[in-house]
Amino acid sequence: MAYQRLLSVGFLLFILVAGSVSAQISTDTGRLKERKEAVREKREMFRQKLKEIRDKRKQAVVERIDTKMTKVNERRTSRWVEVLNKLSSIMERLQKKTDDAKTQGKDTKAAEDAIFKANDAIATAQSTVSSQAGREYVIELGEESAVRGAVGAVVNQLQQDLRATHKAVVDAKQAVMNVSGEVAKLK
Repeated sequence: MAYQRLLSVGFLLFILVAGSVSAQISTDTGRLKERKEAVREKREMFRQKLKEIRDKRKQAVVERIDTKMTKVNERRTSRWVEVLNKLSSIMERLQKKTDDAKTQGKDTKAAEDAIFKANDAIATAQSTVSSQAGREYVIELGEESAVRGAVGAVVNQLQQDLRATHKAVVDAKQAVMNVSGEVAKLK
């Protein structure tokens, strides 16, 4: 009886969360379209301002840096997605081992707590990585004499964002390592 109540409460919570998530997704889609349009406009302005720079060498360097920032962001985020997928598959195996130990009558409370924390860390890291993958870094050019500062500011922002995202992935990896240690204690 208590199990049925627990199951029905869990199902209702799932329905409520799923409904709010779908509503949030539809509003996020609208914001995403607006954001992409704004980035597209900024990129157009960047291209126009870039053509106004008289020094061809400086123009080529700025364009190369802009391209390189985009490639670095894509390369790093795709690598982190691979790492997080691998961590998720490891978590599935560790969950299975914990379930097997539980059926054998062993105390799995510490392992289950570690699994919960690791799954939360992986979800946070996945959210951070997907957010980072969606970011566009557009250099806002002003006067020709201020190009170096504008480029430097955008490059620094990219570096800070990549460091924060990397930290989230490392935290997820550390949490999975903690689960592995707890599961090893079950033997």
